[in-house]
Amino acid sequence: MAQWALTDIENKVRALLGFTYSSSLESSIVIGKINQYYQFQFPVEVKPQELKTWWDISTVIGEETVNVPTLSAAVSYSALIGPCYYKGNEIQFYTDPQQFFALYPQSIDPYDNGDVIAVLLYNNQLLLRSPPDAVETLRIGAILRPSALEDPEDEPLKNEWGQLIAYGTAEQMAYEFADTDRLQIIQAGKRDALSMVEDTTYTQLSYRPILAKGF
Repeated sequence: MAQWALTDIENKVRALLGFTYSSSLESSIVIGKINQYYQFQFPVEVKPQELKTWWDISTVIGEETVNVPTLSAAVSYSALIGPCYYKGNEIQFYTDPQQFFALYPQSIDPYDNGDVIAVLLYNNQLLLRSPPDAVETLRIGAILRPSALEDPEDEPLKNEWGQLIAYGTAEQMAYEFADTDRLQIIQAGKRDALSMVEDTTYTQLSYRPILAKGF
């Protein structure tokens, strides 16, 4: 199996884009794009078991909106993906406003037993239906943001992710360069790399005990 340190990923990105020499594209730019993909897009595309966690927030009586921290250095996750639990029971978790409001067009008043029965994640907020009448924990599945790759020998959390990281980075950059011919070739390679990572993740889950409800 190929080894994928940061320098290997950078070299692969350059080869895919046709910028073999650092004089044609600064290393800092390539590494910045690698980390942008690895830390934010990769976790959401793959949802690897190694990066899954929970985000817990306490509800406020009568409040139907909860602010979600925007992505920054102070936030340890890349995205909230569900499932969602309230009082230990799984509830509906939506990211599509149209679908959510079709079922829950307005706040429920008076409270429907004081329980949250559905949650919409939209525009850095959670909208609760219905507003809670007690302080309870709302638990949502999240994807951790992996640490940035900085030194040449730094490796992704799992080395076999390296090829997909390279293709994902090259895809972003080819799109920005408007290099449509190269983009199509890169996207085909990315699909194969993504399939390999997903197959590996599926195999691991087949032999791994379930550690947390919902995951």
